[in-house]
Amino acid sequence: MTPLAARVLRAARVEVGRRAAAGGPPWALDADRLAAVVEGDPAARGALDAAVAAAGAEGPFDGPGPEPGPRAARRARVEAARAAVDELLLAGELAPDGPGRVVLPGFGASTWRALGIIRAGVAGPEGAWAAAVAREPLGDLGDAAPAGTGGGPRDPRLDGTARALHAREAARQDLRDALIRAEAAARHAAARGLDDSLATIAADVAALEAALRAADRDAAALWEAGLRRARG
Repeated sequence: MTPLAARVLRAARVEVGRRAAAGGPPWALDADRLAAVVEGDPAARGALDAAVAAAGAEGPFDGPGPEPGPRAARRARVEAARAAVDELLLAGELAPDGPGRVVLPGFGASTWRALGIIRAGVAGPEGAWAAAVAREPLGDLGDAAPAGTGGGPRDPRLDGTARALHAREAARQDLRDALIRAEAAARHAAARGLDDSLATIAADVAALEAALRAADRDAAALWEAGLRRARG
């Protein structure tokens, strides 16, 4: 991982940690906004400048017109940070949520549900299960994880079910991303009267919607299975 990608990932974790402390919102992060945040961080300047230089965005100006000024330099840094977002997507450190939006793996609907239970101070089996679901995603946040969201003592009996739940929600996120993109393609085809393409895309959308519903059912079943196991 490049130093700049590490800075971008840190910024994403800090933002998700802030949301976890505040109880949400659980929405995806805007990739351009994330890049702009990193560009505005003085501590990231060294990594940004190095990435810009490596990309060949700096050097003697030989084009027409005035030499690029601060605005062009800032744009180059933002573009470098945006490229770092793409690097993290390829590495699996971030997951796509449609064009221009990203999420941290592990922070699906069940994790946000678990965090709500922990923040509400729920004890007993439900609290233990919520802690098991939230433990690994919060651990990935490192020192960006908010205080007081760790839940109670670890129950090793719940770890396997929690991991299975996260794996199913990761697959669900892939389906959601594909559905968002397919719906956008359908709108594009409809606007241009591409009836043959629209029919094919509509079939893809229907299949993705069905798969997404199945993933939701699987996740709900795993949540209930974990809760039953916690009740022992």
